This record gives sequence, structure tokens and C-alpha cells, in this order.
Amino acid sequence: MQLQQNAEAMLQRIAEKHKEKMDSIEKQFLMQKHILLCAKENDVLELEDKETKEKLVLYRNLFNDEYSLLQTKMLARHQRVMAQIEKNHQEEEEELIRASTLDRRKLPKMLHTEIKRRSVMFKESLRISFTNQLNSEMQERIWRFDRQESLRMRAALEDHDMKSQKELQALKDRHHAAVTGQPETVFKKESQEILTCFTARGTPFGKSELTDSATSSPAQIQRNSFSSIPHPLASSSIDFVASPIKVNPECFDVPKRSGKQDETPPPKLPVHQLSVLVMTIEDWKLCLLGNA
Repeated sequence: MQLQQNAEAMLQRIAEKHKEKMDSIEKQFLMQKHILLCAKENDVLELEDKETKEKLVLYRNLFNDEYSLLQTKMLARHQRVMAQIEKNHQEEEEELIRASTLDRRKLPKMLHTEIKRRSVMFKESLRISFTNQLNSEMQERIWRFDRQESLRMRAALEDHDMKSQKELQALKDRHHAAVTGQPETVFKKESQEILTCFTARGTPFGKSELTDSATSSPAQIQRNSFSSIPHPLASSSIDFVASPIKVNPECFDVPKRSGKQDETPPPKLPVHQLSVLVMTIEDWKLCLLGNA
């Protein structure tokens, strides 16, 4: 009888020691698991932060490159348009000069013809009107008439030259006003439209990326603009932060079990531990007992 009691007491002590050992192993495992998870979360956050910064730099460079490319294309198009306008203006000026030169060449012959006709008419009128006049007086009148006609011809040629110069100068002034006025206005309008389009479109970081990104941290930009990127631990309900997670050993204090079967549930772990555990505590117990 005494031997049986001693054996039962020894078995009870062995069972309690075994339970204490299992509790210690379980606590150590949970602490190591927690440390590893914290390290993993910190590494993931650091990688995401680095990736977000790199994406921010790339999108900024892409934004600037696209704007510079469009501006360069617009400048090239503007230069081509200006060259075409100047070419058209040059052709119009050359056409006006050719027309003026042609008229200037034809004008003396026309004036000579008109002078001859007027001279014949004047002589005929003198012959009819002044029959009793002396020949010398008639010659004097004809000489004065020819002199007036030559002066009139010279004045007509000078007037034609002056009128041609005025027309050419007016055309040049009109072309200069067209080149310096409307194309510059169109160019400034297109530049403003491009800038407005880029400002309204922004980048994948948002419309005001260039202003907000300077005051926002990469983690905020990542949460606000890249929320569609799946997180490696998206199945858990953890609200991740960038600060390192400290280990709290009190979360893993496991009460010692008595000889009786304890019906109380196991210690309640934090939700960020329960959401990522793949194997349950009982599975680990069975695994450890099997290895022992």
C-alpha cells in the first residue's frame, strides 16, 4: 500500500515536472515566434518604405521627362510653324516686289504712249484754234506742253515708286505683327494647357503629388496611394506601423497546471499573434511530445 502511494506521488511529481517543462518550452517558442514575426514585419515595412521612395523618385523623373518631352515637341512644332509662316511671308513679299517691278517696267512705255497721244491732240487743237498765230508762238506752246508732260511723267514714276515702297512696308509691318503677336500667344496658351493638364493629371501619387509628397512621409504615401498592392500579411488584421515592436514577455506567462484536469482555456494571446500562427498550440504540444 505504501509502495503504491509512493509510486503515485512519484508519477504525479514527474507529470508536474513534465507539464512545467512543456509550459516553459511553449513559452519559449511563443517568444521566439513573436520576435521572428516582429523582425519580419520590420523588414517588410523597411522594404516597402524603400520601394515607395524609389517609386516616388521614378514617378517624379517620369513626370519631368514627359513634361520636357511635350514641351520640346511643342517648341519644335512652333519652330516649324514659324518657319512656314516666314516662308509664306517671304513669298508674298517677293510676289509683291515682282509685281511692282513689272508694273514699273511697263509704266514708262504707257506714259510715252499717252504723252504722244496727248501731244498729237494738243497740236491738232492749236492748229484748229489758233490759225493766225505765228509759227514761233506755236512752237513755244508745244515746247511748254512737252516740258509739262515730261514733268508729269517723272512725277508719275516717282509716285509709283513711293506707292510700291509703302505697300511693301505695310506688308512687312503686317507680317511682323502677325509673327510677333498671334504665334507667341498661341505658344503661351499651349504651354499653359500642357502645364494645366499635367497638374490636373498628376501622377499615381495623386493630383498634388509634387506638393503633398514633400510634406508626406513615404509610409503615408504608400497607405494612401498604393493601397491596392497586396500586403504579405494581408490576411491578418494588424495595423502595421513603422516603429519596431517590443517584446512583452507578460503576454506569454503560462500558469502552472495542477494535477487535476484544468478546464480553463489557455492564456489569451494578442490578436496579432493568433492571426498569423499556422499551427495551433495543441499541434505543437503533440509535435514536441512526439519528438520527446
